[in-house]
Amino acid sequence: MSKFKWPFDSAITIAIFALILSAAQFLLTTPIFVNFYLHPDLKISGSGSALDSETLVGTFVLRNGGRAPAKNIEVGFVLQENQRILIMPKIKSEIVVTDDSPVLVKNVRLDIPRLNSGEEVVVLIMPSSNGERLNKELVGFMKSSGIKEIPFVSFVRSEHGNGENLTNGINREIEKSNKSIQSTAKAAAY
Repeated sequence: MSKFKWPFDSAITIAIFALILSAAQFLLTTPIFVNFYLHPDLKISGSGSALDSETLVGTFVLRNGGRAPAKNIEVGFVLQENQRILIMPKIKSEIVVTDDSPVLVKNVRLDIPRLNSGEEVVVLIMPSSNGERLNKELVGFMKSSGIKEIPFVSFVRSEHGNGENLTNGINREIEKSNKSIQSTAKAAAY
């Protein structure tokens, strides 16, 4: 049996190895690879209360299941005017009321600067101190608009793009039909 003999000397072998290593480094750092493999994957799940409930509360879990940290995260909530938001564990975050003067319900944005891969936070929305129920006319309007519960999540996004809203606060079929109506209206306007 003959012994295998390497056809190149040591200098050429080192050069070939360096070339292969450089090519591998190039492929692993290209934007295509980084964007598809090393990206955050934000998902929010949970639920609020039925619109006609006596006590309106919500529990939501925001999780980054991706392979990279999510940065500059924004989560939008619609909640009753006097409800409070608590975040567990206590992390650096800011709660911004986006309505100038809320009436009956308010839009709130939760800003989180960073959520590492595999991390999750629980967002609790506590009832107002007066325990007020929603106005019956407002409940009727919300139901006809496809809203099933309050508080609910309106969006989740980061500097890397939109996250996935797994909550059932809004009837997604009505949301889709409204988008198609809007696009039809825009096309008709031109």
